[in-house]
Amino acid sequence: MKALFWNIRGVGNDNSRNLLRSHCADHQPDWLAIIEPEVTSDSINHSFLTSLNLVLFAENQHFDHRLNIWVLCSPDFATRSSIIWGFIDQEHLFEIEAVGYFFTRATRRSSQDVIASKLDRILTHTDFIEHWDNIVASILPRAASDHHPLLLVCTKGSLSGTRPFKILNAWLLDHRFKQIVSQSRQETPDHISAMMGKLKRLKLVLKTWNKEVFGDIDRKITVAKDNLTAIQGGIYEKGDSAHMMDLEFEATVTLQQVLVQQHTIFAQKNRTD
Repeated sequence: MKALFWNIRGVGNDNSRNLLRSHCADHQPDWLAIIEPEVTSDSINHSFLTSLNLVLFAENQHFDHRLNIWVLCSPDFATRSSIIWGFIDQEHLFEIEAVGYFFTRATRRSSQDVIASKLDRILTHTDFIEHWDNIVASILPRAASDHHPLLLVCTKGSLSGTRPFKILNAWLLDHRFKQIVSQSRQETPDHISAMMGKLKRLKLVLKTWNKEVFGDIDRKITVAKDNLTAIQGGIYEKGDSAHMMDLEFEATVTLQQVLVQQHTIFAQKNRTD
């Protein structure tokens, strides 16, 4: 069983949803708890929850929806919830120490002043511990929120064929696309008889460019997450500085950009495949 917890501080924006979708794709949680979604669950497009491979299991009905908690789970676990929720009313909870960062929240009081604290914790009961043979908790890199997501893992003991060429929407988001198209046109004759050859050449150029820039998007996301993790770890261990603040901001923007590329590509493929 895997459970992911995140004080997301607003699930209504694209950056938060893209990162949440990426975490769910990486870790395939059976349970997901979203704290402070800041919107009501019925305001979120159903296709987003479907993309997480989860269904809404429960939510508190707080008068201020910004403070709500959503609990989602895989369809299989929705029918086996007693394993988890049977421990909720128990007393004598204790903390599971998580590996990774020591702090779980970091906020800036000024441009060069970071306040780090350990606010998010995983609490459980002895009965829950005894139910599983192995339990590992970890703290994931922080982006799109000032809180780190927490991951709890508990254990017991291609389509083939040629696809038609198509322009991917993610290409249009890249500033280099127009330049590549323009350069390809200039390298071939401009008379009408050469039009088919011109388009054929452009097709090959774009396929090569796509493979180099977008072809290994999963690896780029992994590299971006690892880079952000290293920078945030350095801030927590050695203290913040203007340089480290700039590096963290740049790493966060890079991660958000590749997540947008991934989402754009997947969304178009789901509509056309």
